[in-house]
Amino acid sequence: MPLLKKFRETDKYARLSIIAIALAIAIRLALVFLYHSSGDGCWHLSIARFMAGNLKIPLLEPLGREVFWEPPFFHMIASAFYKVFSIFGSGAADFGMKLVSPLFGSLSLILTFIILDEFFGKKIAFYSIIFAAFLPINIFYSVISYTESVMAFFVLLCIYLIMKNRHILGSIAFGISLLSKYNAVFSLPLIIYLVHRGSKTRKEFLRKFFVFGAIAVLIFSPWVIRNYIALGNPLWPFFTSVFDGYESAETFKGSNISSLLNIGNLSTLYLGIFGVPEGSYQNIFFFRIPFIEMLFAAWLLATILFLTPILFYFKIKTASSKANMLILVWLVPHVLLVILYIINTSIAYSRLLVPVVPLFSALWGIGFSYTLNRLNKLKVMVFFILAVLITGFVAAEFVKTALASKAWNFYEEDFAWVKKSTNKDAVFAAGGQCLSYNLNRFTLNPTEENINNADYIWVNQNFRLDMRSILDESSLKSLQSKNYRIAYLNKGTGTVIYAAR
Repeated sequence: MPLLKKFRETDKYARLSIIAIALAIAIRLALVFLYHSSGDGCWHLSIARFMAGNLKIPLLEPLGREVFWEPPFFHMIASAFYKVFSIFGSGAADFGMKLVSPLFGSLSLILTFIILDEFFGKKIAFYSIIFAAFLPINIFYSVISYTESVMAFFVLLCIYLIMKNRHILGSIAFGISLLSKYNAVFSLPLIIYLVHRGSKTRKEFLRKFFVFGAIAVLIFSPWVIRNYIALGNPLWPFFTSVFDGYESAETFKGSNISSLLNIGNLSTLYLGIFGVPEGSYQNIFFFRIPFIEMLFAAWLLATILFLTPILFYFKIKTASSKANMLILVWLVPHVLLVILYIINTSIAYSRLLVPVVPLFSALWGIGFSYTLNRLNKLKVMVFFILAVLITGFVAAEFVKTALASKAWNFYEEDFAWVKKSTNKDAVFAAGGQCLSYNLNRFTLNPTEENINNADYIWVNQNFRLDMRSILDESSLKSLQSKNYRIAYLNKGTGTVIYAAR
């Protein structure tokens, strides 16, 4: 076969990289079959499903949050997948949406290898791909339905196109990345560096960058204008202290600089990089698993061993000047982004570092090559230890995904009753953003005012999967005093659904 022959004739490290990427893609696709949407993913998919069914972008529709403000490109793609797969039924349509992140996450791996090959050669690019392919955060956000996968892909596509002197196409890719998530703007210093690197004169650089910026702004500006007109703030919910705008609990008004001194934010970032949901230490113990303390200690040691090659990079006296420049123009802006989020929200989000994973991978690849050269006689042992670590990380992702899916499926009977027994336009008083997705109904936060405007009220005081859905004691007593009719009761799950009308 021509393809097999071409594969055999290609460079050794390119062949190994293809095998590693193929294995990584297979892992991501396998995880999709286990994965049940949770967290922000519920909201993103609820938005995409609404767009598919109504052919419009929502604004104030109660789909798990008060306002839809996120750049919508991820949701547009997911809604298109929903439409295509809906010919096979609603279950297939929901599954189709979940394929968006694995698709773009897998394509990002391919681009990572190509870009790092351009910078450092195929050997370092192969070692780097080992890190990128199996780093838990990269697996995690290549499976769950968050916008990071699409944004990161178009940032990488832009980088590749700029390196190939295809500036117009690169500007289109960057505009789409901004239309996927605002955070893409923090990759701009890297892009400016690459445009400058590929220009012979200052005049040529200014001309290229002006055209690049004009096209990217043209693509992104309609969304900024929409948010300015609808919400009074082009970048809502950010910079509300500057633009003011629509009042909501979602707006970021914090300016707590002291949060930068909270050592817990470093542990949150670290745990998040290795796949702990939200980087929360408590989430490690969410499920009752035998010997969890010992397993966590072993896992923590494994993460330190896995990161060791990056530490070795900084010991190399002849460290690559290219890599050092990339640290300055690629990593530093994203560290600034993390700092800004901590000041505004007091929380460190590891997902903000997803676009920088290729750079971490390059540093790891250079450090790993250095390690192998220093431990030449122990190469087999080094690769064996690496294989054990990777196997452990991948196994942890499968266990975590399977346990979470099982926990959600425990309530499937409740969700099924709502879909079967209530009108599609029924409104539920239910907290959190995942009930809207699972019930496939509009949901309002269960305040007293919203309860009066709802058709049904969801109550489950044991619903640990989304703590925001649990009513406080006073709200529960107030609700029970109104003597609403019980429309549905499941003693096994603890779910009670009251008919408010």
